[in-house]
Amino acid sequence: KYGPWLVMGVSLFIAFGQIVLTSAGMADEEAPTYHYAMRQLVWVGMGLVVCWFFAQIPTTRIERFWRQGLWVFLYLATVAALILVWIPPFGREINGASRWVRFGGFQFQPSEMAKLTLVYTLAGWVSLNPSGVRRLFVKSGFFWALALSGVLIGLVGLQPDFGAAIVLGCITLTALMIAGARIPWLVGLCVAGVLAVALLVAEDNVRARRVQAFLNFWDSKYEVVNVQQHVSLKAMALGGVDGVGLGESAGKLGWLPEHETDFVFALIGEEFGFIGSALTIVAYAALIGIGFTIAARGRSAFARVFGSGLVLIIAFQIVVNVAVTTACSLNTGLPLPFVSRGGSNILTLLGAVGLLLGVEKDSFSPDGGAAGVEAKEETENQTV
Repeated sequence: KYGPWLVMGVSLFIAFGQIVLTSAGMADEEAPTYHYAMRQLVWVGMGLVVCWFFAQIPTTRIERFWRQGLWVFLYLATVAALILVWIPPFGREINGASRWVRFGGFQFQPSEMAKLTLVYTLAGWVSLNPSGVRRLFVKSGFFWALALSGVLIGLVGLQPDFGAAIVLGCITLTALMIAGARIPWLVGLCVAGVLAVALLVAEDNVRARRVQAFLNFWDSKYEVVNVQQHVSLKAMALGGVDGVGLGESAGKLGWLPEHETDFVFALIGEEFGFIGSALTIVAYAALIGIGFTIAARGRSAFARVFGSGLVLIIAFQIVVNVAVTTACSLNTGLPLPFVSRGGSNILTLLGAVGLLLGVEKDSFSPDGGAAGVEAKEETENQTV
């Protein structure tokens, strides 16, 4: 079983995140050193409850709930939440983006909810007819799966939250590939996505300037546009091979932006050096490999696509965050899984881990699988 290894890996990353956030909190003279770590620990506690709860639900039962219409409720609830970000007094704008919904003293990002909803919707939709994804307009066909995904991606992109929209788009593309969609269609989808992004950039001067600045990253006249990534690279360069030491970062003292969230990987690079950064990436790769192994052994098409989608939520977020921090991608603003501060994100990630554990539990259950569940229900009905 790989579930215990998955739990161990996630636990180690959460513990590592607490250490890094404690170091990040040292820079704030008006708050206790542990304030970032303590806040995150509260969300981690809630996330572990969610993880445990989801891990108890067999994947066959989750699939059955999908066929009974639960996905429709979740999908519409997610769409409603994504629309609420623009409706006062629920929506809250931060740094020019409307990504938050507030209820009383509680606030969350609907885009995080959209990740789990998208994976659940796609997994059930393509498993209705395993060969349907290779056709366009039949039930569970390629076009309808794409349309359902497109609504969520579009609403997230309009917030604007391009980082989350990119993750959702990559999840959709990869999940359809795993389900067996035709490669030419997927290539066409990639081309269409690139053209759509190009049009969005062309019609907005701010976006066009950001892209131009990134393409001319080392040009001094664009440094003010790329300032966050320039500072991130300088912080990592200061770390050298083995780092300046835990808690000794100079970047967190004011000139490294978002050092506890979007650019926490730069803080790791400065304090733990190239060796620490490389080991972090290797550990993430091992964690993702464990996740895909669990997903590949799912008993049904639904379990395999669902499990793979859950792993992709984590994997693409790692790739985008590290790419942004190292200036390999435009600055999109995504937290580093299990390490960065962020309540909504850690709830989503631990929820995905719990559901993935449910996939493995179902794979090893002697009465698991759709046939086992149906036989059990038939026996219960006859008894009644």
